[in-house]
Amino acid sequence: MNDPVTAWRLRPPRERTADERTAFDRVGERNPARPEPTWSILHVINMGTTCGGAERVVADVAAAQRAAGHRVHVLSSDLPGSGTPFSDLTWHQPATGSLAARVRGQLRNPAARLALADAVERYHPDVVHLHTVGLVAPATLAVLAATPTVLTVHGPEPFIRATGRWCLPARYFRRADAGAAALTWRGWMVATGTNWLVARAWRRGLRVVDVYTAPSRYLAGLAARELGPVRLVPNGLDGPSGVDGPAGAGGAAGAAGAASVPGPAAPERAGATRPRLLFVGRLEHVKGVQVLLAALPAVLARHPDTVLTVCGSGPLEAALRERVDRLGLTSSVEFVGWLPHHQLAGRLADADVVVVPSLAPEAFGLTCLEAMAAGAPVVASAVGGLPDLVRPGVTGELVAPGDPAALAGAVDGLLADEVRRRRLGRAGRRRAARFTMTAQLARIADTYADAIAIHRARSAPPPPARSPARAAPAACATPPVPDPKAGRPRQSRIGGVRATPSDSLLRNSALLLLATVELAAGGFVFWQLAAHLFTPARVGWAGALISASTLVANLALVGTNNSLIHYLYRWPDRARTVNTGLTVVVCAALVGSVGFVAGVPLFAPQLAGVRRPAVAVAFVALTIVGAAGLFYDNVFIALRRNGYLLSRNTVVVALRLALPAVLVGLGAFGVFAAYWGALALALPLYLLLLGGPLGLPPRLTLAGDRLRAMWRYSAGNYLATSILMMPSLLMPVLVAQRVDPGHAALYYISSLIASVLVFVPQATCRSFFAEIAHDPRRLRADLPMLLTLTIGLQLPLLAAISIAGRPVLALFGAAYVRAYPLLVVLALTSALSSVGFVGSTLLLISGRVRPLCQLSAAACAVSLLGGYLLADRGLIWIGGSTLAGEVILAAGYSVVIAATLRDRPVGGRAPVRRKR
Repeated sequence: MNDPVTAWRLRPPRERTADERTAFDRVGERNPARPEPTWSILHVINMGTTCGGAERVVADVAAAQRAAGHRVHVLSSDLPGSGTPFSDLTWHQPATGSLAARVRGQLRNPAARLALADAVERYHPDVVHLHTVGLVAPATLAVLAATPTVLTVHGPEPFIRATGRWCLPARYFRRADAGAAALTWRGWMVATGTNWLVARAWRRGLRVVDVYTAPSRYLAGLAARELGPVRLVPNGLDGPSGVDGPAGAGGAAGAAGAASVPGPAAPERAGATRPRLLFVGRLEHVKGVQVLLAALPAVLARHPDTVLTVCGSGPLEAALRERVDRLGLTSSVEFVGWLPHHQLAGRLADADVVVVPSLAPEAFGLTCLEAMAAGAPVVASAVGGLPDLVRPGVTGELVAPGDPAALAGAVDGLLADEVRRRRLGRAGRRRAARFTMTAQLARIADTYADAIAIHRARSAPPPPARSPARAAPAACATPPVPDPKAGRPRQSRIGGVRATPSDSLLRNSALLLLATVELAAGGFVFWQLAAHLFTPARVGWAGALISASTLVANLALVGTNNSLIHYLYRWPDRARTVNTGLTVVVCAALVGSVGFVAGVPLFAPQLAGVRRPAVAVAFVALTIVGAAGLFYDNVFIALRRNGYLLSRNTVVVALRLALPAVLVGLGAFGVFAAYWGALALALPLYLLLLGGPLGLPPRLTLAGDRLRAMWRYSAGNYLATSILMMPSLLMPVLVAQRVDPGHAALYYISSLIASVLVFVPQATCRSFFAEIAHDPRRLRADLPMLLTLTIGLQLPLLAAISIAGRPVLALFGAAYVRAYPLLVVLALTSALSSVGFVGSTLLLISGRVRPLCQLSAAACAVSLLGGYLLADRGLIWIGGSTLAGEVILAAGYSVVIAATLRDRPVGGRAPVRRKR
């Protein structure tokens, strides 16, 4: 999908609105309105034998789909592997020779391309389901351009940066008995080169994919950074109720290397004989078997009769056997190799503790799920998707990866308490009962249906051009576009074609505009009260201080405001995303406010009074509260809950009108305290709404994966926003410093009145941004309506301010009327800002922050430099410099808007191409 209209992934409403943990637990939900068609399905995977988790998933899913009546074929390479073959089509995979040959093989695979093209031509699949396809090579995927395609990310893949290193051979990792797996310097170089060359090729090749899925929240989050929205489709277990037999889609069953055979019901543990530990999996470094052996002596010291059974084989088997002999643990460790499924099911049922000490992130953790289904408590590393399944103290225990002491302590605690083991085992069986093969197949069927619908919508030819003078009205409307939110077709609107407007955009724009106007009206009355209670000099001092704190609070957002709207619908676990942003904002506000207080004598000696200890503490605390309030404003905008914002503003306005009379004794600082204190007193209302109806309880959290994904977008947006805000927020400080506080009061009040015009594009564009982030297809349809709505509301306001400017200024006092010419100039500047708001929103939607920064820097330089040089000539010249900067912005953004209306990619290229 090469344009923002079709660059989307249709997601069921339950996945868009429900909490991701709820979606993860309710894996069996279906769309009751969706029929059950019969499809021709082609699965593509690297290996055609049940030698691992992904292969077991494909084998079991394909078998179940055949049993359901679908026509299913599986294409794989012809490489040999342990386990039972399940593919019925293969391509010849050539052996790799030199480094150059290996690199070429990672980019192109003619044999795989020919086999895939032949399979598509022969079987005409309704959908192609890609799995682990590293051997296929990205150039091969071009043959799927005309076929609906689904990709399931089962684990480490070269096109996902965060997992790319786990695709490297074991020789590129440092070998150690403990500690997380780390790359050698050669491994680091190979990983860097692979990411630079191969990962880019994969991301280009994967543009043919219509829907992406992943089995765990962890893997879905990583894949979403590179690919866009990813469906959560947890793996399931085969057998009645999903837990009667631990056969299934990978993990332990994969380690057994046998076909799925229904296993016996897991019996209750008899208070048996020797305590038994069980490890199931490939014997390789990243599975952590060596960490388990390092922890075993500490376990044997407390439980000398313990026996560790190692099920599986791999490259480390000989070294592990040698180490067991060297440590004298032969009587306590048994290697049983690959087991048939029924034997492995018995081992799981007999185990006192199943240990999963992985060093590399597990994609899902089916070994854990099969152990829980058998009633065995689990001790696992807290990596990858394992925390999705293993709940500490409920179904097992989690430990840090590569820590033998922590692993031994967790195992010892379970072996010493049989009652606890039984309790955890029963809870594990209940937890595993939610993950059935039937539920997994239902989710996959939904995915196939959506992929087919998306592919058809993407491939449909555009409507023919019409002549407005000749076309009949019935032929004017474009074909209906399926609306995933409403569940029924809605008319789009492109160019001059009239259709049903977006109720959601209008409603949320109206609510946000009403909330903003309410806050502005309250601010108008607030400053009128301040002007009558305090002298102009004190009002100017307070205005400069509020401007400075507002600047610090806005800078403390560090770009999270727009990043939150841009990414919130793309990632699972929204609370983690929101709380990560809150932590960043609070820390940034603390640093910024303390830095302002410390440096105020250097750049604003007139405000040196803020350095008094009590005033400084209040300034820092209120600035942090202001930054948190601004951040939560964007949370509600992103969630399209602008009604909550209106309720909060009602409380803030009421408090702001009451506090000045109470704080009049504090002088100018009383104005500052009343302004921000109202927001601080209203903040608990936000917290109550977040923790209640929205299910986003606030807490300080740092999620590194979210920060890494957002930092480029946030940094560019932060830089552009910071630059753009500086003229309006620093100008009162500049006037107070270059002229006097009295003129600063005139400038501040004039800019406050003129800012009413800014509220219109701010409300409409923020709502537009949130709507497009939720459904990118609506960009071209809703943009003309956005322009009409913004311009239609701003022109009457501009006329009203120009006509009634003098009487409005007189309400603040006779001294303020002389600022009328400045008010007119600032009103023109604010009206012109609508072009900048619309254009910058389009750039933010497309992720093009570089031109955003360039235009902002040019406008800021003209405004601030002109204001500084022309301050001695009068306020009207300062206003003129601000207007000149806005003209530069409007000229640049007009090009962006015109390109979008002509249905061309914003910024000269497809804005979402990188995500496809």
